[in-house]
Amino acid sequence: MKVLPRFEKYKRQQALKILKHTSPEKFESISVRKLMKAVNRSYRISPAYRDIFRKNNLQLSDIKDLNDFQTKVPVLNKQNFFNTYSFSELLGKNRDKMKLAMSSSGFSGNFAFGFSSEKALKSGRMDVDTTLDYWFNISNKRTFLINCAPMGVHIETSLPLAETSVRSDMALSLLKKIAPQYDQTILVGDPHFLKKLIEDGDEQKIDWKKLQLSMITAQDWLPESLRTYLAARLDMDIDSNDTRGIYATMGMTELGLNVFHESRYTVGLRRTMIKDKKLKNAFIKTHTEAYPCFFHYYPFKTYIENRTNEDHEQFLFSVVDTHSILPIVRYSTGDRGQVMKYTHVRDNLTGKYTHLIPDLKLPIALLFGRTGSKRSVNGNTIYIEDIKEKLYSDFEVASSITGLFTLKTSDDRLLLKIHLKENIQKSKNLDKKIYPIVNDHSPIEIEVQTYNYNEFLNGLELNYEKKLSGS
Repeated sequence: MKVLPRFEKYKRQQALKILKHTSPEKFESISVRKLMKAVNRSYRISPAYRDIFRKNNLQLSDIKDLNDFQTKVPVLNKQNFFNTYSFSELLGKNRDKMKLAMSSSGFSGNFAFGFSSEKALKSGRMDVDTTLDYWFNISNKRTFLINCAPMGVHIETSLPLAETSVRSDMALSLLKKIAPQYDQTILVGDPHFLKKLIEDGDEQKIDWKKLQLSMITAQDWLPESLRTYLAARLDMDIDSNDTRGIYATMGMTELGLNVFHESRYTVGLRRTMIKDKKLKNAFIKTHTEAYPCFFHYYPFKTYIENRTNEDHEQFLFSVVDTHSILPIVRYSTGDRGQVMKYTHVRDNLTGKYTHLIPDLKLPIALLFGRTGSKRSVNGNTIYIEDIKEKLYSDFEVASSITGLFTLKTSDDRLLLKIHLKENIQKSKNLDKKIYPIVNDHSPIEIEVQTYNYNEFLNGLELNYEKKLSGS
């Protein structure tokens, strides 16, 4: 087995050099310039866009600058875009360039779709490998990657690859048979499924440190407490280790599978905030028990703006990557968050915090979670992400649950129903243990009820193919 070819290694190193040494202002100007071109491409390519402009009494000539774009171009979503227009209307003549089609998870009850050309797939392979090199030094380590993402989610990479979907037995067999032949192994998947996989592997006495196992989580929001729990299971020191890691990514089928990703700097920033309220106040103005994920994103591929909706900000995404055969503009995914310039992050990390300044000169996106995750009683509010952060903070509780729960309003309190793992039996003692954990600093009283694996009605379809929600 050989490490990846020298030329590919050189290209990745050059790409990382550009990301580390280009000025943030230049990235910003490139993004805006490409954004205006993307509007023109969308109008030219897609009959759906031309119809949207017509319905809004818009002409392409009306969009002359960024202000016109932000005040005149309508906001799109799954309902008014993918559910309204046919495949041919969306892609126009580019439908003949489509090489790969993917469907979203259908988490909201509606499906969105992503379409890639052969050229985009080749470009995507370089992007994925560059990120993997940045994280795990794959150019100099023989690396085996196991993709445990749900069925249909393909990872384009030059690495030796196995794709098991959400079959933990298949992934464990590969970890035991093949992974020991490599310098390191990387698992990719939903954080709740990866938790199950690691717990099952512990029962089979797999030595994670010997395998030099690392993780990339996707598909769902990663509580910092869950990262800490997984790191403990993997015998990994998150705060001082620079050879292994657990990194979250965020992608959307219609926009790309790695729109956002963490680095050891952003992970360190998030973890430091948990212990340092002064640092938290410098970045986060919203009241929440859960800490947002801090993500890098590539402004020359995706332009992101914030839209204030009710009492929070939502992301609006515009695809400016010239390889895209469907350059979506001003698209709302329903994710709560805000965008920060690199210079803002840098300027707030002075003194004892300078070691947290990211080396990539990219803007930062703070992801708080999904819209619709808020629960309110008598004017007090709590978010589902807060519950997730608390549940994984106690290792005994974390090892007893699947990650699936519901949180419903019940009179003047909230009722939390928790799905237990197959080998765990419900008990009053467990309920009593969980109660103070989830009620700590909670503005609303939360009643706790645990359910055996086969008794939890919402859990009868638990297969890790769909996202886990608290609805």
